Amino acid sequence: MNKLKSSILLVSASILFLAACTKSTTSATDTEGNWVKVSTLDGNARSFAVAFTIGNFGYVGTGLDGNNKLLSDFWKYDPTNNSWTQVASMPSGREAAVGMAIDGNGYVGTGTDSYGNYYNDFYQYNPTTDTWTKKANFPGAARSRATAFAIGDNGYITCGWDGNYYKDMYAYNATNDTWQQEISLSGDKRFGAMSFVYNNMGYVVGGTNSGGQASVDFWRYNPATSNWTRLRDISNTTDSSFDDNYTNIARTNGVAFVIGNQAFVATGQSVDAGSFLTSTWSYDFATDLWEARTPYESTRSPRKGAVAFTVNGRAFIGTGINTTSPYDNFDEFIPSETYNAND
Repeated sequence: MNKLKSSILLVSASILFLAACTKSTTSATDTEGNWVKVSTLDGNARSFAVAFTIGNFGYVGTGLDGNNKLLSDFWKYDPTNNSWTQVASMPSGREAAVGMAIDGNGYVGTGTDSYGNYYNDFYQYNPTTDTWTKKANFPGAARSRATAFAIGDNGYITCGWDGNYYKDMYAYNATNDTWQQEISLSGDKRFGAMSFVYNNMGYVVGGTNSGGQASVDFWRYNPATSNWTRLRDISNTTDSSFDDNYTNIARTNGVAFVIGNQAFVATGQSVDAGSFLTSTWSYDFATDLWEARTPYESTRSPRKGAVAFTVNGRAFIGTGINTTSPYDNFDEFIPSETYNAND
């Protein structure tokens, strides 16, 4: 059995219910942001899938279904029509891989079959021809639960797990189909981290470190100078007041996305308590500060291993798993709207 799965702590149903339904009243931002149900994924419910955005569409595929079957199918979401269309399946099924888009094409690589076999292969999806093409293998150790982001013509993969923890980073040049090792993440080795891009810089946050603890360090990568900068921690680690209410920002196997001048983290699992999280937080790039936002809707259940993608400034979150059953629902998060329980 996958060591990661067997080590997860289960909590009682009553605790999960309270975590899902309780909204803090300590901050005015707790009801800023609205969760709106959108079309359910047409394919099987799944966890630890991948997602990326190309043009006006989001793409979701791979993952693990409720029968422990590895999935290779892919689906395209059209926000304008709120509809899903099946596209060509990836040549090889897997879970806990990474996905990203570079220059109008999608890329998927790494991952696991959940039985101790890890992948380092790498594939390109061309939406114009609806075809997959095998590309140069990821040169680092085969792994799962890495994180990836794309800047310009390059994609970056870092962190992950194969029984060992990693923080090495490799850059993929889509023009030349080549890989180059970059400077490693300066913080903890980790798996289950989240990443996002803003103003041509990559950000890595969260995850489970090699000590089995929550990673609270937060890092920014500048490809122009090839260096990492440490930002403020995502936990109450200072004597200052700005982080006094920083609870449940740190998480593993959550999602992250950017809308406008803010990044957001949602879903995932508490590393220390083992509970699934509904807390949603926004990050202000200008101030390097976090604020609590409307928690993920209780009626759709907290989860880990979900996916998120943004299309034209709209963010969509879905799939994932709670204890045993994966999900196929999706929600749109609208940060500018006040929470409405009827949406």
